Amino acid sequence: MLRPGGRSKSGPSRVTRRSRWPRGWRKRPNCTPVEVDDELEEFIRSYFDRSAHGGKIRLHIGSALDIAPKLGGEFDLVFIDGDKREYPAHYRMLMGRRRQ
Repeated sequence: MLRPGGRSKSGPSRVTRRSRWPRGWRKRPNCTPVEVDDELEEFIRSYFDRSAHGGKIRLHIGSALDIAPKLGGEFDLVFIDGDKREYPAHYRMLMGRRRQ
């Protein structure tokens, strides 16, 4: 499990500000953010479009509990920034999908 030190910003656009991916990750990782607020889609995409990593980012709009099971595959890292009451459901859904 990653344990970042210091402070970090959250939100889907944060990943676009990194110049390099963390050591040990696949050479061309993909980022698959899920945003529940469809009114933010254009704003979020505007940042992804300006990023050098924009081609690796596939934004989905809707509930992560509905979308993530349909994505298939495993995840290297999952960052959940949503309704705190749904955290246990997110955890149960994603724990079987993480890369060992």
